[in-house]
Amino acid sequence: DWPEYGTDGYVNRISENVNKNIQMLLSFSRLSWQCSFDVSEYFSRDVGCRFMLNSESDEICFEADVFLLQVEFRIDNVMKVGCTSQGFSVRDLRWDSDFFQDCFRVTSSKRSDSMKMPDMNWGLNFTIPNEPSKVPLQFTVFMSPDRYCMVNIGICHLDSCSTDL
Repeated sequence: DWPEYGTDGYVNRISENVNKNIQMLLSFSRLSWQCSFDVSEYFSRDVGCRFMLNSESDEICFEADVFLLQVEFRIDNVMKVGCTSQGFSVRDLRWDSDFFQDCFRVTSSKRSDSMKMPDMNWGLNFTIPNEPSKVPLQFTVFMSPDRYCMVNIGICHLDSCSTDL
């Protein structure tokens, strides 16, 4: 039986150091991921927002530098996902223009080939920091057996220019 979502008991239970069934770490010096969309008839259920997407031409590209992704599956059926990156950008490839090529861009002034490992409990006891994070991008996702999901995203020095994204 799980404590109520968001309570101290819930945070303590998610934070516990429990044995893991599976643990993996993926490390990429440079990651580029181009996303396109399925045709509207692909799924049996209409999600109601398909009119905004054109499966023939709409694409979004996610690029990251020194990207670390860690995933843990615990024996108590909790899944944790953590990520850090020195920089990333999201580009909307629908527009044929060189202006504002990046919708979102985060870069670090301190570049190196090494990166801090993801803190797999980051965001559980979150308070607004007095000083900027030392990691330009970090996120965590916690999924508990009672079907609750907590997502935390931390971004430093975000440049953004988006329209109709």
